[in-house]
Amino acid sequence: MKPNFKHYGSINVAPFLSALEAIKPQDWSKYTYRQDLFPMHNKTQTIPVLYDTDYEIGVSKKSSFYKIFESSIEHATKKISELTKSNCSIIRFIITNLPANTVVDEHRDKANSFKLYNRVHIPLITNDKVLFTVGEETINMPVGEMYEINNNDQLHGVVNSSNQDRLHIILDWYDYTKRTAI
Repeated sequence: MKPNFKHYGSINVAPFLSALEAIKPQDWSKYTYRQDLFPMHNKTQTIPVLYDTDYEIGVSKKSSFYKIFESSIEHATKKISELTKSNCSIIRFIITNLPANTVVDEHRDKANSFKLYNRVHIPLITNDKVLFTVGEETINMPVGEMYEINNNDQLHGVVNSSNQDRLHIILDWYDYTKRTAI
């Protein structure tokens, strides 16, 4: 059985933060599909970069934000390949904001793609009062640390009990030479 959290290692978040400077405050409210369809995410905001509203199997759509983050995606792809000794192909890449003093209620993800792809979180802005729970395990993810989470039909949620917004990259990837998650 896969662990709840798998720590890959560190990544330099400067390229991601630099790309985020091009995002305007109103951009955070343009994409509401995730919040509208999944009530547990109703307090979050999302910048979709590579996304699929159905979480199906295959390559996602490039959003209008893609060009801003294209080199950041390449940076993440290279780092994941290096740390996991695999041939990483990123199929989804979003940036989420969990505002200060809010939660993502515990829930289970049911999409078939979660059985096939590796779901990785990269904290860009966070602090020690942000806690992520999967199953019976709760951790704090420091900035720049990459964690795969096992959200395949597992109860999971996030609590941000700080006065600071939390920004995470959430990406899904697989090893394209094996056509499966590792």
